[in-house]
Amino acid sequence: VLLVFGKFNAGKSSLCNFLAERFAAQGQPVRFFHLADGAVVESDEPLREGATETTARLQGLCLGTGLVLLDTPGLHSVTPENAALTQRFTESADGLLWLSSSTSPGQVQELDELARELRRNKPLLPVITRSDLIEEDEVDGEIQKCLRNKTEANRALQEADVQARAQGKLRQLGIDLSVLRSPVSV
Repeated sequence: VLLVFGKFNAGKSSLCNFLAERFAAQGQPVRFFHLADGAVVESDEPLREGATETTARLQGLCLGTGLVLLDTPGLHSVTPENAALTQRFTESADGLLWLSSSTSPGQVQELDELARELRRNKPLLPVITRSDLIEEDEVDGEIQKCLRNKTEANRALQEADVQARAQGKLRQLGIDLSVLRSPVSV
């Protein structure tokens, strides 16, 4: 069980839906669910995602036969209930995916929320989302917008910065640095 957490609009639901598409494309089973009134409710619909806070409940998916992703309401959620729900489910996770947008990567105050779980030596994988940009190209005399990946050098700089920030925060919290995995950009 991996808990997918981060501020709202970090791309948690989008990443989960992307992984679901990849598993399904490989012929692996994918099951979506959410919690309602303390019960698991199965769904055929992908996880809710959007430009504003859309995860008002704990939702998740089962990928293949042994992986569960819990997509949580964002940390620092606009509603106290959403933030409390996120905290309630951190204990069930075997590992933590910390999503942070490349527009403001490595906001380490988010790690305060997970200090208790990190002290239990649950692995933490920082994931830098939105590691792309929109460029304009001229095609047949018209300006076209194209989505392009950021350069490897830019990604490496952001990954190194997030790694350093996270290490500093974990030291400050008195947490063993071995829980921290190397950041990845998506």
